[in-house]
Amino acid sequence: MPDPLHQPFYCEENIWHLAQDPRCGPGRRLVLVLGGTSGRFAMWRQRAAPAPGEPVTWDYHVVLLVYDGGWQAWDLDSDMGTPLALKSWLSASFPHQDRVRPGFHPRFRMLPAEEYVATLRTDRSHMRDDDGGWLHPPPSWPPPGSGGSNVLALADIRQSTPGTVRDRAGLVAYLDGDAAGTATGAVELTA
Repeated sequence: MPDPLHQPFYCEENIWHLAQDPRCGPGRRLVLVLGGTSGRFAMWRQRAAPAPGEPVTWDYHVVLLVYDGGWQAWDLDSDMGTPLALKSWLSASFPHQDRVRPGFHPRFRMLPAEEYVATLRTDRSHMRDDDGGWLHPPPSWPPPGSGGSNVLALADIRQSTPGTVRDRAGLVAYLDGDAAGTATGAVELTA
C-alpha cells in the first residue's frame, strides 16, 4: 500500500483521511481519540519522541483500529510501522504503566469511523501560537469539516460523548468480548 496521507502533529486529520481509505481493508473501523485525565498522557514509540526509548507527552492523539481477523492499530506517528496487532501496539506504546503517574495514563474515546469522519471539524486554530504563527507546518490539503473546530472537545475525556471513553483495560475487555467489534454495550471506565 502506498503511504497514506500524513502530516506530523496533525493526527486527527491523518486519521480522518485514513478512516476512509479502502486500502485499510473491508473490516469494521473504529477511531480512538486518546487523552489523559491530567490533560496529557505519556506514550512511547512515537516519531516525535525527544530520543529513542523516551516517551512523548501528548495532549491528544488519534489512531484507527481495523478488524481483520483481529484488531489492527493504524498509528501513523508510531516508529514501529503500521498496522500492528492492537495488543502489540498497546504494549509497546504504553509500557511502564506502573511507573507512570495515574493522571498520565491514556484514556481512549472510541467511536465508529463513520461517525468520526462525519463529525470532525477543524480550523487548525489549536495549532497556532499566541501571535498567529504555526506551531507545526499545516497539511497541504484543506481541513476537514466546516464551522470551527471540535478537535479539543473530542480529546477532552471528561466529556462523555461522542463515543465511549474507556481506560486501557476497558478497551481491551470490550474488544476481546466481541471479536468482530459489534457489541453495543459500554464497559465501565475503571482506574
